[in-house]
Amino acid sequence: AARNGNLEIVKLLVETGVELDRKTIDGATALARAASKGHEDVVAYLIENGANVNTVDRLGNSPLGEAASGGFVSIVKVLIDNGARLDHTNKKNETIAERAESKGKYKVIELLTI
Repeated sequence: AARNGNLEIVKLLVETGVELDRKTIDGATALARAASKGHEDVVAYLIENGANVNTVDRLGNSPLGEAASGGFVSIVKVLIDNGARLDHTNKKNETIAERAESKGKYKVIELLTI
């Protein structure tokens, strides 16, 4: 639901007690899935309801890294404003900025260097 941006289903799942930071088989959380696809409303809702902004998947990628490599500037800002670690590196030792740069997401890099 989070990956597809279906906020109403995400709300229903949260209201029924689904664990916010439950991981998929590849270690991703709902927040990471929503961040990677640019679903700002879902990201905001999950954070407001206590989702951990610093979880990592099996490759060591965080929601911030996913949003940065996708070029989703507004989501990057929301995650940073809510405590996402800028100094995080994944298992390939890539920084958040390097992930954005490798995908040509220069507006994200501008935000990260302010």
